[in-house]
Amino acid sequence: MSRVLPLEEDRGMKNIKNAFFFFLLSLSLSLWAQRAEPFLLVTDIDDTIKITNIPHPVLALKNALFSTKAFTGMSELYTEMSKNSTDAGGPMKPFYVLTGGPAILKPRIKAFLVKNDFPPYMKIKTRNPLKEKTFDYKLRMIKELIQDSAVPLILVGDDSEFDADVFAKIKESSPEKVLAIYVRQTVGKTLPKSVTPFYHTFEVAMSEHLAGRLSEAHAILVGKSILNENNSKRIMPKFVKCPKISENLAGELEEVTRLVNDKIKNICANRGNLSK
Repeated sequence: MSRVLPLEEDRGMKNIKNAFFFFLLSLSLSLWAQRAEPFLLVTDIDDTIKITNIPHPVLALKNALFSTKAFTGMSELYTEMSKNSTDAGGPMKPFYVLTGGPAILKPRIKAFLVKNDFPPYMKIKTRNPLKEKTFDYKLRMIKELIQDSAVPLILVGDDSEFDADVFAKIKESSPEKVLAIYVRQTVGKTLPKSVTPFYHTFEVAMSEHLAGRLSEAHAILVGKSILNENNSKRIMPKFVKCPKISENLAGELEEVTRLVNDKIKNICANRGNLSK
């Protein structure tokens, strides 16, 4: 009777463990995928995904025309969110850009999106400033989107102008058609209760993960993009308000969350304006 050598036993056990690990991983991803849901990701550009500095008109104009600097992690976040929406039965290109900027900026917006590896977009909609105010334009466009879209919307903007008020008004009139609202706090406006504020990209990733629309692996990917960023101005430019740091850590994301929090603390401490 032949005898199995210890080395062969180790290899056999290792293969069994590997197979079991990949089975659990596949099961976990399958269960997560069952919770995912399709949506249309509607985003503003300036001071939402692109660093523009709207509160300072001269700098804003210069950045709108010549800068291609994006907030760290936004392209990774939008790419994963778009893939997940499509995989859940949503549009092939669930990424929709809605800006109050004029049509003359559209070629520069396209170049910005390509340079920073944002996902393929469905449309880029710009405003005619001679015909319509920004608030009225965005309100009208989102209402039209809601009527035309077979899936609900996730709305992302910033507080430098009217995004929060427009989004809240849409949520009030069509609550079932808006899954989430995220507004980057740049000037520190008080936001409506239906709006989720954020200061850096990882906060949105965590919110989407907790909502079941972003896997843990995808959230970690966004977190690591921030940890690997050497230019703090790409994470939180000086015109963006500093947040209150939450110490509530989340499961297996604990280490990444802690490290991101530490990095944000350091950035704000160097400015001398970390919120207490």
